[in-house]
Formats: sequence, structure tokens, C-alpha cells
Amino acid sequence: MSNQQRQGAISVGASVRLWSIPLFAVATLFPRLVSIPGISEQVQLTELIFLGSLFFFWREIMDEIKRLPALSIILGGYILVNLLSAVFSGSSGSILEALGRGYLGVLLFMAAAHVKEFGVKRLYALWMWSTMLVSVAAVVAYATALFGSPFYGSWVAKIPDYPYFGDLYRLRGSGQTYGMFFMLLLPGYFMAFNEWRAGRIMVWPVLIILAATGLTFGKEVLLIPIGHLLLLKGSVAWPKVLAAGLVMVLLTATHFLLVDENSKLSSTAYVNRPVAKVNNYQLMETNYTENKRAAIEIFSRNWMWGVGPGQFAQSTVQLVEEGRYPEKFGRFDPHSAWTGALAETGLVGFLFLSLLVGYFVTAKPLMTNLIWVLLILFLVSSIFKDIMNFRGV
Repeated sequence: MSNQQRQGAISVGASVRLWSIPLFAVATLFPRLVSIPGISEQVQLTELIFLGSLFFFWREIMDEIKRLPALSIILGGYILVNLLSAVFSGSSGSILEALGRGYLGVLLFMAAAHVKEFGVKRLYALWMWSTMLVSVAAVVAYATALFGSPFYGSWVAKIPDYPYFGDLYRLRGSGQTYGMFFMLLLPGYFMAFNEWRAGRIMVWPVLIILAATGLTFGKEVLLIPIGHLLLLKGSVAWPKVLAAGLVMVLLTATHFLLVDENSKLSSTAYVNRPVAKVNNYQLMETNYTENKRAAIEIFSRNWMWGVGPGQFAQSTVQLVEEGRYPEKFGRFDPHSAWTGALAETGLVGFLFLSLLVGYFVTAKPLMTNLIWVLLILFLVSSIFKDIMNFRGV
């Protein structure tokens, strides 16, 4: 290879490393599966970007693994446990799920290598402005859905008898669910707020993203004020105390629902069993509570390695037959990174997940305040969401 060819190869590699991670961040905003001509399986845009850029990151990935030995060991153990659990389950789908979690582990080192080589300015800018543009499209879709636009049923859906609100339209935008769309917007929102507070941008991108998050009408909207309280600087304790109180409100509202006894909600998948009655209202456990109970039951039967990554929903079939899981729920994912880890990867997987989270929590001195707050918000949501599959994390 001539010097000119060698320089060209280096230039291509550097360009791929420069743009792939920022573009991956943008692609996280579009998690729906896409079809590839000539291939029967559907994939996500993020997978295509990862596979297309992996070759150009090999040396950098190895360097990062050596630079971060503790993280490498913990993350390697987490991936290995997922693979072993999948193999023991005997499910090919579980093996694919475990490999998918492994690719996200490799992605972490790719992102670290990108930041080390190029910094975060381009990554943040593309992520933030793409979040704003998606929010604009989502708000427009919501407005036009009120008049029967084609977005109806895709980006916006009308929900009959939604808890506490009645009939209303909910925004799910480019996400697969309303709560997922909120979580997709969350990093970009706080990036925009951080930039506005520093005087680098005007306030309207913050307001547009905030509007889109609110139109999801999900319990996750409480994460916004919690995040703002945590961002407040100073030695006074009240913001953190208030943030902790809002976290408790969020978790309580997630797991319990006050239902009018004449409401149709009691026959839906929103709720299952009542725990108390006050006048004409019943306090009922939601599907989040029931799924945690089911996860603990599945874990008790497969305590070492679990039933395999991605196998929780299938495992509830037997519980339905035993009368230990509501048939009206259909097939749910665990809706918790923690009880999901117990059910799907057993005690060993739960321990490695705890070590992985512990590593990042203790790395606070290496983080900006913004990243630290986003980590806390995702950890709060991990109690009722399967965040280990969120590419943005």
C-alpha cells in the first residue's frame, strides 16, 4: 500500500469514527424496525450504523478495554452471563437477545473511544437538535391528528377511558410506546436546557421538546421536575428532598391506581387486584405490580440462571395456566430492569447488573452534572422500565 493509499484509509477511518457515534445517537430517536430489500428480517437503524462502523473502531475498542479494566471485567461478565443464560434456556431467540445486549456493551467502548478522540461537542449538538426536530414533527402530528390526519394511529393514538384523564389523544411519536418516546426525548431535553441556561441557545428548543414530552401524558413526565431539582446547585437540602418525594409519588402512581368502581378500567390490562376501598373508589395494583410479582415467581423457579434473556413474556404462559397471572394481560415484558434481570438471567445476572450500575454510580467525579442527573433519572425509570435495551443509555 502506498503512502497516499494509507493516508486515504486513515482519513476514511477517522471520518467514520467522527460521525458514526453522533449519527447513532440520532438513530436512537427512531427505534422502530425497518426493512432491508432482499432480507426477510427487520432491523433498527442503530444496528445498521453499528455494523457499518465496527470495523473502523477495532483498535480503539481494544485501547478502551485496556484503559478501563474494571468496567471491562464487569461488562464482560454481564454479557457472558446473558449468553450462558440464553444457552441454558435452549431458545434461539434468547441467544439473539443476549447477543444484542453484547453489542450494546461493545457500543459503550465505541462511544468512549469517540469521546476520547473527538470530544462531545458534535455528539451533543446532533443529539439535541435532532431531538428538537423530532419534537416539532411530533407536536405537528398531534395537532393534525385532532383533525383525522394520517399520523393518527402511528404517531398519535386516541385512548379511551385513560386513567384519571378519560378519553384523550396520546403522543408516541417515533417511539413504539408513549413512555418510550418520552425517554427518547429526555436526554435531548436536558441537553437543550443546559445549553439555554449557559446562554448558548434560545429557549424555544427547550419549550418544543418539553411540549412533546407532555403530550405523551405518561407518568414519566414527573422525571422532568425531578431532573430540574437535581440540577439545582448549592448546599441546601430541600431540592433533593423534594426530588425524592416526587420519585416516591412517581413509583406509587406507577404501581397503584385509584379507580372508580363503576369504571371500565377494572376489566382492562391497566389493573388487576384491589388492595383497598374508599367510598366508591378502589385502590388497585397496576400491571407493573403484577409483572414484578410474576418475575419474582419465575425467578424462584429458575433462581441461578433465569429463563433466558427476552423469555419473561413466554414464561408467563405457564403462570396463566396455573391461575397466577391474569390472562387479560396478554404478553408483557418485565417492565423493570431489576425484576426482569432476576427472572431472565437469575441471581448471577442480577449481581452483574448491580455491579455494572455500581461502577457508574461510583464514577460520579468523572461525569458532568448533566450526565449524572440523566443517569439518576434512568435509574429511577429502571424500576418500571427495561432500560437495558434503551440505546440512548
